[in-house]
Amino acid sequence: MEFTTDQIRTEAKRVIRHFQSYSSDARALHASSHRLGHRKRQSIGEYFYTHPEIPDIAFDQKKKAAIAALTARSAHPALNHEPAEQLTLQI
Repeated sequence: MEFTTDQIRTEAKRVIRHFQSYSSDARALHASSHRLGHRKRQSIGEYFYTHPEIPDIAFDQKKKAAIAALTARSAHPALNHEPAEQLTLQI
């Protein structure tokens, strides 16, 4: 499904950025690697992005997280962003 740039920008505002530190073993492996560039060898961790509607999946780019949330919402219409106060339970 194709989404407009405005839809993606609006949804990207809800994406959360996290930082994951590398373990000491991973940092040692990166520092000793001859294949990596100097910035990657000196890095201590990396950023990843999540979205509140799909919290179990991490993305490497903010745009990918926004598109995945829009796709999930279109596949499941019950996922909309109405605040919890406005939702009513039908019994």
